[in-house]
Amino acid sequence: MLAINGQSRASSLLQESVGRGDYLRVEKLNESGTWIIMDDRQLERLKWRSRRGLLELDLLFTRFWQQSASRLNETDMRALDRLLQFPDNDILDMVMARQACTDAQITPVIHRLQQL
Repeated sequence: MLAINGQSRASSLLQESVGRGDYLRVEKLNESGTWIIMDDRQLERLKWRSRRGLLELDLLFTRFWQQSASRLNETDMRALDRLLQFPDNDILDMVMARQACTDAQITPVIHRLQQL
């Protein structure tokens, strides 16, 4: 992920990336003109890492990606990356509310998973 200032700089980076065949997603971060460019390869890495050893988690993350992939922003991606560092049983326990989530950064992702 890359944060840049100014639309012209964002446009030039996009043109360079498209020329190389990269897949990028662009979001306007705020009204001050800061843009976020997200590399879809990062998203694909998160999808790959979300393949878990527990069938329940595989099914849950499959549904998550089907419903949420296009709406993930930089904060969501960082939180998901942090969540995927936990062991499978801990993730399942947090999603099933058998264990409290003590990390405020991943709480929104846990809530999103619980709603599926």
